[in-house]
Amino acid sequence: MLLLAACRGAAEQPVVDRFFTASRLHDRTALNAVATVSIDPVTQGTVTEFTILHIDREATNETVTVDATMHLPSGEFEKRKIVLTLKRNPDAALVVTGVTILPL
Repeated sequence: MLLLAACRGAAEQPVVDRFFTASRLHDRTALNAVATVSIDPVTQGTVTEFTILHIDREATNETVTVDATMHLPSGEFEKRKIVLTLKRNPDAALVVTGVTILPL
């Protein structure tokens, strides 16, 4: 059971981490390598911590649901659920193509 939990999200974890980091820094160059979308730090806030809760895998798409702590533009920190759509491109790399931020 512990091994299964440790392996969950192994391929997705680094992609999601780079996505949140590049969005937080508003780094367009880094974002272009991992995503076609972003989270605007000025209007939406930034993800400071996250845990992958669930992954739905299909042939070329994946839906990754995370529990995230966000630093909001108001200065407050809040827990949010974020649903990311990842698509596998022709060279087999995962790219974030959609993001939905939901209240917990």
